[in-house]
Amino acid sequence: MLHHIQVEAFQDDLAQYQDYATNPACETIDKTLNRITSYDYYTIRLDDQIIGGICTRETAEQEYKISPFFISAKFQNQGFGSKIINLLLAQYPNACL
Repeated sequence: MLHHIQVEAFQDDLAQYQDYATNPACETIDKTLNRITSYDYYTIRLDDQIIGGICTRETAEQEYKISPFFISAKFQNQGFGSKIINLLLAQYPNACL
């Protein structure tokens, strides 16, 4: 389910930029599963429905990388991304911005 939403969420970017080597829409399901098991991976839910995901990993002390971060296209532009970033900042209060 998450992999499908990730692919769908990045399709417009892939069509526009044709960045086949780096676009999350081109990732295999195995790469997505590896990320889920290897890093801090959060499933974004609205009620009982999965609408996206976000992966964070520490790259240096108190420095984190966010990648990928995606919301299903039908839930974009409704403020969910901003809410998730605010929740993430609360989760990592000592992180450098």
